[in-house]
This record gives sequence, C-alpha cells and structure tokens, in this order.
Amino acid sequence: MASKGTLRIVIRIDGADEVLRAFRKLPKDASNELRDGTLEVSRELANRIRAAGTAFSRQAARAAGTVKAVRDRVPAVQASNTGRARGFLFASEFGMNRKTGWYRKRRYFDSAGYQFTPHSGGGSNWFFVTAEDNQEWMAGRWFGVADRVVEKWSA
Repeated sequence: MASKGTLRIVIRIDGADEVLRAFRKLPKDASNELRDGTLEVSRELANRIRAAGTAFSRQAARAAGTVKAVRDRVPAVQASNTGRARGFLFASEFGMNRKTGWYRKRRYFDSAGYQFTPHSGGGSNWFFVTAEDNQEWMAGRWFGVADRVVEKWSA
C-alpha cells in the first residue's frame, strides 16, 4: 500500500483481467513467477520515467530519483514526494502558478520567473505522459511474460 507521500500507478492493460482470472486456476507459484516477470517490465518503465524526468528539469530530476518499480501482477511504479524530493513531484509534473518556499521571499516578488513550469490545467509534463506513451510496449512485454508462465505451468 502506498504511503501518504507516495504516488503509485498501476498500468491499465486491455485484456489483463481475463489473464489474471486464468492465473487463479494455476498454482500460487505461477502467480509469484508472473510477479517476478512483471517486476522486470516495471523496472524498465521506471527507468524510462526517470530518464524523462531527468531530461525535463532539475526539479523533475530530483523527483524522478524516487521513481521505482513495484512488484505486482501487472506493471506498477511509484514515486515519493518526501525526503529530498519533498514538494517536487507534483509541482514538476503538473506545474505551478505561484512562488513557494525560499522563492516566495520579499526580495523575489518582482522576479518574473517561477520555480516550476506554469500549471496549464492538468496536463502531465513527464511522469504520466511517459507511462502513457509506453503503454503499448508494456502490454506486449507483459503478455509475453504471462504467456511464458502459463505455458510452463500448464504443461
């Protein structure tokens, strides 16, 4: 379960529900094997999201350092909004139209710049957009993992 300062996304894959229902008929070891294979897919997605954050901005790079894969039956990643990345995850992902923290001090009132990209109404800058762009790739890899596990355990 994700903690209060953690963002966790589970990737939607069309047809995954039927595959997961079929896995209930197989031994528990098959489900564990699926989790292990899915973790590899999730790690690759986490690497791609970290790279997108690093390329986007310095603040996003700090938040991207917290992105990690989660062991689940379907691909999942999580990012933290605590520690050194406190406050950077959502502001770098969605933008912000005000000054915060040290940049809110009086001497910066007349400054035209902002710490983060401007908030544009909800569009993703690096985290969600990267996950969505890689959804088809992940579905293919995940179904490949599921097929290998089913083939091994049905024989």
